Amino acid sequence: MSDARNDSKNDAKYEEVLARLSERIDSGYYFRDGRDGRMETVDQMLAEFGVGKTTLRFALAILKDRGVVRSHQGKSWFVVASSASRGSFAASADEDRTNGSTET
Repeated sequence: MSDARNDSKNDAKYEEVLARLSERIDSGYYFRDGRDGRMETVDQMLAEFGVGKTTLRFALAILKDRGVVRSHQGKSWFVVASSASRGSFAASADEDRTNGSTET
């Protein structure tokens, strides 16, 4: 029974990270003030969100599958789509949670 509670906690954590990153992406945060779309480092995101690597990687993988971000090994994660061309990914994250799905 404790496994179900842990799964629920992990779902909530990745969903929170996904929602927060989606909000930043939708707002154009990663392109403000001369930024080139580069996201924070994995270590910075881990510290900020207070989650484990698996949880963060899962949220980033969803964004990557949606074509929103890409990674460069040894460099960082980058946002690749503008808000106007991709619509709202925060809304997609909400819809995924409502439908109980993580696939698009």
